[in-house]
Amino acid sequence: MIRPRRPTGEAQRPVPFRSEALIEGATRVEHLSALHDLGRALEREIQSFEAASIDPLTGLTNRSGLMALGEEMLSISRAADEGAAVLFVDLAGTRPINDRFGHAAGDRALRDLARILESTFRASDLVARVGDNKFCVVMTPYADAGEDFVVTGRVQRAVDAYNDSAGVPWTLDVNIGGVRCTPGVRLEHLLSLADARMDEARYNRRAWRH
Repeated sequence: MIRPRRPTGEAQRPVPFRSEALIEGATRVEHLSALHDLGRALEREIQSFEAASIDPLTGLTNRSGLMALGEEMLSISRAADEGAAVLFVDLAGTRPINDRFGHAAGDRALRDLARILESTFRASDLVARVGDNKFCVVMTPYADAGEDFVVTGRVQRAVDAYNDSAGVPWTLDVNIGGVRCTPGVRLEHLLSLADARMDEARYNRRAWRH
């Protein structure tokens, strides 16, 4: 077969050639690598959020996590036209536990109450530790229309069962107060109202005992 001859003195250039399969393979590898990097970045972000929003003693959400997740829960509840409520639980008498049995015992009492609250409430509810002895629960949906919170009785019965069967030399004593969520009211204000209800419950219990 006769081939055309290049003019004398013209340098012969290599013809670039890449298989379409090689190009497609390289693109796929690049995409997989990018997805892997994105996955690692998201994992680090999740770990960072958890570290900043988890109470290290009890493993519950802390106040920072409560404000972020709780506000979102209330927004979803309002959009779905569902009821919601905020409950405050105060563990009373931790100082005598610390004084008589040591701080390790006081820490265990807090962890035990955390487990009681987790087992009492639903998976859809958010249980958080928001202070030294204070816990908060955001309940969504919440449909109890009565004046008294039915769930407060469940918490008290669970605490009583612990005191009867835990086999520890101390007893847990809790004060509970709650409010139903009003449309348009921010979580921060609801927390203040629930805290005030809890203080009122503490005062009433002391007055009743005396």
